[in-house]
Amino acid sequence: MTKIKPISIILMLSLLVALLVSGCGTCRKMMRGDTKALDERIKAVEAKLGIQEDIEEIRRLQHIYGYYMDNNLNHRVVDLFSDKAVSAEMGGRGVYLGKEAIKTLFIDVHVGGVADGPIYGMFTAFNQLQDVIDVAPDRKTAKGRFKALLLLGAFKKFGAWQAGMYENEYVKENGKWLISKFVYKQIFTGQYGDFWNNPMWSAGPSTKFPPNQPSTPYHPFPENWIFPYHYLHPITGEKIPEFLPTTQYWCGPTPCKP
Repeated sequence: MTKIKPISIILMLSLLVALLVSGCGTCRKMMRGDTKALDERIKAVEAKLGIQEDIEEIRRLQHIYGYYMDNNLNHRVVDLFSDKAVSAEMGGRGVYLGKEAIKTLFIDVHVGGVADGPIYGMFTAFNQLQDVIDVAPDRKTAKGRFKALLLLGAFKKFGAWQAGMYENEYVKENGKWLISKFVYKQIFTGQYGDFWNNPMWSAGPSTKFPPNQPSTPYHPFPENWIFPYHYLHPITGEKIPEFLPTTQYWCGPTPCKP
């Protein structure tokens, strides 16, 4: 192994210093003892890194939500919400305001109050995909759009699949990200093998546990619609307009009459 002579090391270090001094304005200021510019750059890098950490934590939070939904761990799902959560909306079931109402939606309405945990003969897979997450500059709030692909089944009874979209809002409390507003809308729902000819609408509002507000309008397959984006076009800055088609197939939660 060839040893590097001390003089060579000194020459290399001298060259490195010369390059830094000649090619880096911040480095030249450092050599003069002026660290203000460096401090500003460090703060900027720390801010960008902090936002990336927030994005990763929010992504993880949303994926954990999906895993809990897979196994009917609805009490754990509710714990992912802030105690000051604004609302939750799931398809056509309506809007539930506040943490206690959100608990009602996920436990009493969504699964009918059944025991917390996996159910024999039931299969679900709440895949959380294609996320776009935007964190506010103060890093206290954020918005996220996720696509869902759901596989649903009951042993020897039925099998169905569903695609949908989330547009959620998040809040950081005590250093942890929580869900503050939850909106999920189906793009399509249908049973295996005959989906394209017989699309299904989601369940409507519960009469036993009615929502605080009606659902915001949406039209799943075979009609097409645009679930409003929380973000602007990244190149043009355009706000993509919301699009709701006329009722060609769905009239409310049921097919239109001929």
